Amino acid sequence: MDIVEVDLFATDEISARSLDSLVINNSDMATSGRGLDAIDLLAYSKLEIDQLRFSENIKNIRMEAQTINLSNLDFPQGSVVQLNSLKGGLDGRYPNFNSSLYGRVNFLRNISYAKNLIMNRISFDQHAADAITIGTLNR
Repeated sequence: MDIVEVDLFATDEISARSLDSLVINNSDMATSGRGLDAIDLLAYSKLEIDQLRFSENIKNIRMEAQTINLSNLDFPQGSVVQLNSLKGGLDGRYPNFNSSLYGRVNFLRNISYAKNLIMNRISFDQHAADAITIGTLNR
């Protein structure tokens, strides 16, 4: 499933699921700020996201796929993020940076949390370690 140049708004939650791959490019996702304010993105094999913009109201973000590739994305300040892949985090907690590895969460380019770039272990620990959790799939 491809979501390309689409702006999605929901009162409580936006959920997109695919039995194969989910590709999201140049899109916005926003919630009202008066409810659950969650984003749930799941794919069986690959989640490929480039230039997805979240509203500042988003409180919870969950992404799951065998492989997750992220580019040009800023997780909102105060959001709780759960990223689950086949093999989970490197050393139990980190994404793979600047390249794509099968079965991992891959931060390819320009990933930030609260506008702070988190493209290496030091900046990830400094700005996002308490907010972003990388785990394994429960299939």
